[in-house]
Amino acid sequence: MSYFMSRMLARQDGVEDLTLITNNNETAVGSQLHTRLMRNKIYTNIGEVLIAVNPYKRLNIYGDTHIKKYQAASLSDTSPHIYALAERAYRRMRDNRQMQAVIISGESGAGKTESAKLILHYVSSVSGSSQVATQMKKIILECNPLLESFGNAKTVRNNNSSRFGKYLELYFNDKAEPVGGQTSNFLLEKTRVTFQGRGERNFHIFYQLFTADSQTLQHFYLTQPEDFNYTSQSGTMYVDGMDDARTFNEVQQAMSTINMDENEKWQIFQTLAAILHIGNIQFEGSNTPPNLVEGSEYYVQVAAYLLGVDTEALYKSITHKKITMGGRRGSVVEVPQNRDQATQIRDALAKELFSRTFDHIISRVNQAMYPKNYVRGQSIGILDIYG
Repeated sequence: MSYFMSRMLARQDGVEDLTLITNNNETAVGSQLHTRLMRNKIYTNIGEVLIAVNPYKRLNIYGDTHIKKYQAASLSDTSPHIYALAERAYRRMRDNRQMQAVIISGESGAGKTESAKLILHYVSSVSGSSQVATQMKKIILECNPLLESFGNAKTVRNNNSSRFGKYLELYFNDKAEPVGGQTSNFLLEKTRVTFQGRGERNFHIFYQLFTADSQTLQHFYLTQPEDFNYTSQSGTMYVDGMDDARTFNEVQQAMSTINMDENEKWQIFQTLAAILHIGNIQFEGSNTPPNLVEGSEYYVQVAAYLLGVDTEALYKSITHKKITMGGRRGSVVEVPQNRDQATQIRDALAKELFSRTFDHIISRVNQAMYPKNYVRGQSIGILDIYG
């Protein structure tokens, strides 16, 4: 190909590195990104920073064939790609013994979660194949649906939006093989448990739970998402192209991979069911404490049963607030609440139950990933800032 022909094609595709454009104003940058997007060139560099534009369609630019292309190539000769970024981080960690970090940011629907998964998949593919490394790769990849089910939800702009921040640090041995890792979570959107805007959903796991077998649903006193306030208030219970039943099976498999036994899985799902029943407890009247709406006593009883607590104690914990009078040695007074206050306490209880369940999931993942007798060495960190 002649020099002039290559220059002509480059101009049609836009500039691969925006540091090379003459006018680096917002209009020029936007024009370049638009030009590249129209030709399915969704990745553009700004020096060592990679811009990824979500095309909202599947492109044939991923997979083993493309991984091999970036694994063996000189990075200066390759086009901008998430694999090129991952290879650069891995190569520097391996060859230069430098710890690396990848920061992924952007608005909701930009593709942050998918980018993080692509980096993990790339690093898992190009690193070693020892027994420990193979097991660690299995944990890393299989835990994705588990964390997404408990931490992701459908929003107006994104069917699989991450509703928590995550920092995953992968540990490597002297052979640059993955031997473990740690996940830190922050800013979980707990309010989503009790409220979702029109056209949105609660966290995926609640809808997946309804795809369990009939015997499990009967034990948890569950019927369908439409019957529960926390899964139906937005008017959206199902998402086109999202198979909740299949993902629920993947969640259970991931739980087994991180050494959860059947009893532990059951307790987690039972807690989720209790949260849904708590959301159906309704109050009425101007009394303090308020009266239960007809039929709500049933949900108090079921929630108490699933949580393993006394029914009256659960009801009182929602409709009364404990206040300590007179400092540390003072007496504790139980103050009855009105309807609105009791509803707020009900929602606070549901949010706290889910938050602690989510923290437990993260803790169990970390227990499975953290290597025994590990002397801290090289690592690659991936920070996924949710938006």
